[in-house]
Amino acid sequence: MVRIANLVSKHGKITHVGVAGSYGLRGLTEQRPMHAFICSTEEGFSPLGAERGFLCDMLGVPWEEICSLAHWNHSENQEVSLILIPSRNPDSEFRGLILAASERSRCYSKFALPSYGRIYRDFFYNVTYEAIAASCQRWAATRLAISHLTGCGTERRRDADALVCNLEALAHYCDDHEKANIECLCYVGCCVRRDNFNNLPELTRRFGTTHRPIEVASRMRHGYEVLDLRWASEPALEGAQ
Repeated sequence: MVRIANLVSKHGKITHVGVAGSYGLRGLTEQRPMHAFICSTEEGFSPLGAERGFLCDMLGVPWEEICSLAHWNHSENQEVSLILIPSRNPDSEFRGLILAASERSRCYSKFALPSYGRIYRDFFYNVTYEAIAASCQRWAATRLAISHLTGCGTERRRDADALVCNLEALAHYCDDHEKANIECLCYVGCCVRRDNFNNLPELTRRFGTTHRPIEVASRMRHGYEVLDLRWASEPALEGAQ
């Protein structure tokens, strides 16, 4: 992992933020095992598609199961959802995969149109916050990997805005939970590079925002837990923030 910045919680705990670069999740794990991977549900030329064989090996879960859940969350599900896939592999330090809603998911259209316009910050913030919470609380994860949530092939200023949302979520979770001990958050995938963080290190010290809890409802789908994230009120389609 190439370290980019450090986040220091109000409790004095340090979380390293970095990128995996060309190593990918496999190479990153060979350096130091990750405990959980928060991944958008795009397939093909994306972190999920690129890491499919490695994820199956680490999780002990057939690709058909992962692919089916990812397709449903990406193309059919109208809720903003996280799908938790815990590891079945007793020999792996990797504890779970979270299939996360992202900008290209069907659910995103209610927050901002057109896709790849100005991002709806609450979406990226809350998806990240609740995914981090689930990783830590369900699997006691302390080393987290995450993919971009803005879609493959997008390299515009708004992607930096999404990274800030990710880091805000990380900072607030660590501040809100004194016992949280997240060692690192590492970005996996070619769409997040070191230079995406050129103007971010100073922003990671203080955001001037507060966390507002949202409703998180749990349900099951094909034997896996699904967390639906719901805001008190949803914006109009043109209401990108």
